[in-house]
This record gives sequence, C-alpha cells and structure tokens, in this order.
Amino acid sequence: MLKHDPHGHRSPETSHRLQRGIDMLRQCDQSADLIPPEMCNDDALSNTSKKSAHNLSHFIPPRLATKEEVYTFHDKAVYEDFLEKGTVLENLKSDVYCNEGTSSRAVKLSVGGIIDASSLILQNVTRTTPAKEPSDSIFSSFCLLRPPGHHCTANRPSGFCLVNNVCLAAENLMRKCTVPEGSTTRPPRIAILDLDVHFGEGIAEYVDHFQSSSGECPLLYLSIHRYDDGGFYPFEKTADATFTGAGNKGSIGNMAIDTHASDVEKCEQVISDFLLEKLIDKVVLPRLDRFKPDLLFVSMGFDAAYGDPLGKMAVESGFCRSVAALKRWCTSGNSSKPPVGLVVALEGGYSPEAVALGILHVSYALTYAPDSALVKHFSEPKVPRTWGELRLKQERKYAQWEKSEQLASEKPPQLTLDDTTLLKKHVQWCDAQVKKFSSLVA
Repeated sequence: MLKHDPHGHRSPETSHRLQRGIDMLRQCDQSADLIPPEMCNDDALSNTSKKSAHNLSHFIPPRLATKEEVYTFHDKAVYEDFLEKGTVLENLKSDVYCNEGTSSRAVKLSVGGIIDASSLILQNVTRTTPAKEPSDSIFSSFCLLRPPGHHCTANRPSGFCLVNNVCLAAENLMRKCTVPEGSTTRPPRIAILDLDVHFGEGIAEYVDHFQSSSGECPLLYLSIHRYDDGGFYPFEKTADATFTGAGNKGSIGNMAIDTHASDVEKCEQVISDFLLEKLIDKVVLPRLDRFKPDLLFVSMGFDAAYGDPLGKMAVESGFCRSVAALKRWCTSGNSSKPPVGLVVALEGGYSPEAVALGILHVSYALTYAPDSALVKHFSEPKVPRTWGELRLKQERKYAQWEKSEQLASEKPPQLTLDDTTLLKKHVQWCDAQVKKFSSLVA
C-alpha cells in the first residue's frame, strides 16, 4: 500500500499519510499495546519499557483480494485489465492517479484486508459457541488502508479513490455470511458511519441501490460532512440533508454541515470536537439503536482535523471521543441488544501529522476502555483553533490596510470576540445542528 504514490501527479494522497501514522504508533509509549508484534520494527521493540506483558492487539495479515471479490461491486469492464494485468485505469478524473502495477496491488491488499477483518468481526459477534482462540474474542478492528475508497462508485474512480473498500467488504459479507436468528438465519444488518469531512457518494449510491430479497434494506449509511449549501466537494445533491434515499428510502442519513470557518461574522460555524460529540450522542447512536446493526463500519477520514489543507475544519480530540463512544455502544450488549462488531477503515486526511495523530487517538479508543484515563484525556474537547488562526489573519490584513496609501478601500473586518464568547455561540450553533438533524432519529 505504501508503494501507491503520485509520481509527479499533484495529489496530497501520498504514502507519507499512512507511513507517518505507523511511525507514530511504533514510537509512542503504548506501542506494545496498540500494535501487534508483526507491525513493530526492531527500533520499536529495543526499548524494554515499551514491552507489554500482554499484547492487546491481534494482527490480521492482509492478502490480495481476488478479482471475483472486487467484481461483486465494481464493473468488470472498467476494472478487468487493472486487476488481472496491473495496467493503469483509463479515463480517470483529474483528482485520481493510478500507476502501473503498484496501484493494482495496493488496491487488492486493501480490499483483501478489510474483507477478512470484517468477516472475522462479524463471525465473532454473532458466534453461538464458546470462543476457542484469542482471535475469537476480537470485536473491533482498525484497517489502515490506502488508497481511500468512499468516493468511488461501481464504475467511476473519484476523489483519490480507485475502488470502494467499505462497499466491497459490505457486499462480500452480504453474499457470503448469515447471522443466526432463532432457529434460522438471515443476512447481516450493516451500518456505515462516514466521518470523513467529505460526503461519500460511492457508499451512498451503493446503499441506496442495494437490492434486498426481503424488501427491507439491511444497509444504513450515515454521514457527517461539510456541505456548505452544495459548494463543497463532491458537490453532490445527494449529500444534502433532505436526501434520505431514492431507491431505498430512509437508508441514507446526511448530517450536512454548512460551515463558515473563514467568515469573521460566522466563524463559530465550524466542524469541531463539540459538534462531533453532540451529533454522535444525540443523532448517530439513537439512529443505530433503531436500525439494530450486526456490524458497524466507520469510514474514518481525518480531513476534518485542524490543519488539514482540504477540510479546513477544527477537530482534534473528536476522533478519539467518537470512536470511544461508538465502541461503548457496540460492546454494551444485553438481552435486547447483542454486541455489535466495529470495523474502522481509513479514508481521507491530507495533513500527514493530523492523520498520524488521528490514527494514534483512534487506536487508543479501540484498545483501551472508554473510561480509561488515557482515552478520557485524548477525548477532552478543545476550543477550535481556527478562531485564533482567523484572528491573526485578519490582524495582518488590517496592518497591511493601515500601511496602504489607498485608505479609501474597504476596511478589513476584525474578529473582536474572544474565544469564551465564541465558544458560547458555537455550542448554541451545535445544538441547532442537532435539532436540524433530529428527524433522522424520529
């Protein structure tokens, strides 16, 4: 997967995104807990203080997906030569790159990895016999994949995505797996939560067009994404909050956020730790309660992070807190709600440092208990740093304006409100967003 690189194509989707995350996992004090021995290099293990008496992670070795597994969702006419000969995909959009040989192998490793991980997790949470092996008790997985996948439709690579990893995993589960129910079995119920800053039109299209023999769609797609009244990539009408599905009505739930992070008058309207916390707790989890999935995929993009060059939002601790809350919900099984499998798959995020921190924080959330000191620490919401950034930007503009000989030009607006006042406005705005999307729960 690390050999799939732009090679001259001006793209922020590079191998450094994933490599930096792996390096940070290896170098952190909890590395022996967070990553299995197979992912540790000699340097990471040379420090005895990092060794753990019991490793908390299990390695699922990735394999090359078969062409038949990829054809369960993707158009054979588009992908045949790419998969079988390693040739470059043709007629690609300008926001996608593809290389001879290496891209095909990266795709097949990503797809094979997520299919095997999700199959294992689904099997474990629906098991009716006692666990025999340590791997039988694994209920969650973190798939570090690239290239990302959620923009890719059945026949159109898009937005750095060559194939749709999550859709392929879901489709293969639907075809190959059943879930025990009483004295019989049924297809699994699968929910997909997309936390990438961009709407995943590929996943939405898959869910909306899924054909079920029972008449009821066993798939649900929920997305929290920047929308800006349709002015943010991928510019799809189906990303609007009013769209709930055309083929499978009610199977799509869009939390489409109109943001104004660079507007002095409305800068409190930004995707933040506070917004994610409220939407997860008050919209996502109640909707999942209604849907009752057997397995939850999280399409985890880190491009809503502060510092991302494309997302330009303000999330920092929100990734850890979101996954911890989802894990708590998934594992809180009782007579009315059995445990739910959780599979987190890497999607976007184009600041390597922000992606690495996101990978580390999500690993904390998946490895340790939600109420552990470490998870609580990295889940504490932070005041959006976009405000301080905007304040400095406007101050520089004002200083330039004062030095200008053309003082008759319009005076640049100043961000005069302090962070405490902005935070009050921000929390009120977050509450308004929850109210706006409350119909997803009703």
